[in-house]
Amino acid sequence: MPLIRTYRFRTGLLLFLLAGMIFVLFSGCAGQKEILSEHQPEGSHLVEVVQIGDPGFPFGPVRCEVRLYNNRTLVKKETFEMKNDGKNAGPENFSVLWQSDAAEILVMSEEEEEKTIRLPFE
Repeated sequence: MPLIRTYRFRTGLLLFLLAGMIFVLFSGCAGQKEILSEHQPEGSHLVEVVQIGDPGFPFGPVRCEVRLYNNRTLVKKETFEMKNDGKNAGPENFSVLWQSDAAEILVMSEEEEEKTIRLPFE
């Protein structure tokens, strides 16, 4: 009897772990998609917007990250959630404005008011 219980326990544990691994793989929590990449006119800075994972199901927010580079060196980054009616983020959701001392990224989603993310060069 104890041998049968041990076998069932191990089989159940293995199936549980396998199901968890499949869930993590297909939930999209590890993937990143580049949405936008824009160089500073007449400058050495670059703004990159990436989507991290997929929108929450159903109609959940999508996690994004804005990164500022200077000569390929990361200067600053900011992660935020965007409510976009369950859709992936796209280039139409972002606009980059270059100031003399910073990059301002305008975030436009379907369910929220526009917001500005300011990333100073220094």
